[in-house]
Amino acid sequence: MSSPPIATDVKVVTGQHHCDSAACQQRRNEANTSSLRTRNGTSTESDPQIQNMKLLFDTLSLRGDALHADIPYSEPTPAVIPSKMDNQESTGSQQPVVSFDFRVVFQLGKVATRVKDNNRKQNEILLKQEDLARKQEDLAQKQNEILLKQEDFAQKQEDLAQKQDFLETTILRVFDMQKYLLSEFTVLKRALVLLHPDQANILYPRQRPQPPPQNFQ
Repeated sequence: MSSPPIATDVKVVTGQHHCDSAACQQRRNEANTSSLRTRNGTSTESDPQIQNMKLLFDTLSLRGDALHADIPYSEPTPAVIPSKMDNQESTGSQQPVVSFDFRVVFQLGKVATRVKDNNRKQNEILLKQEDLARKQEDLAQKQNEILLKQEDFAQKQEDLAQKQDFLETTILRVFDMQKYLLSEFTVLKRALVLLHPDQANILYPRQRPQPPPQNFQ
């Protein structure tokens, strides 16, 4: 019993319309060329478009009814639109546009306002310090005047104390003089009594006894 023949066709083995042999490649090129002829009417194999299409189909493989490229698929990149700056720099006919940020201007305005406010406050502080220094000078001058008045008052008190001492000394001297005069007068009286005894009653008058006080009922 003989074994069944082994299928050598690629379509039977793999189940796909794909082969890498030279015969398959030639048949594929002929099919593509005939399809281009029927589609474009009159055309020759030496046409550059046909040659380009051949090269394109050589890089492709037929799988089923669809065409899949051997090159891995990648997502298309979005088109980059050149900015105005790039266009202006490439042309060179226009000046580059400078962006203007109002937030920066606002912040700079706030900073300038704060600087002005700080300067105004510093000026006020300087004026207050000058006023305080002037008041301190006036206070020091008044204190000096008070000290001078106190010294004058102390001098006056000292002068008054000296005057009081002089008056007290004078009064004591007067008292001493009075005592001296009284003692001298007593001596003179005694001398007169001794010289003129008849005048003793004049110099030493006798005191009459006073009657006792009467009790009124």
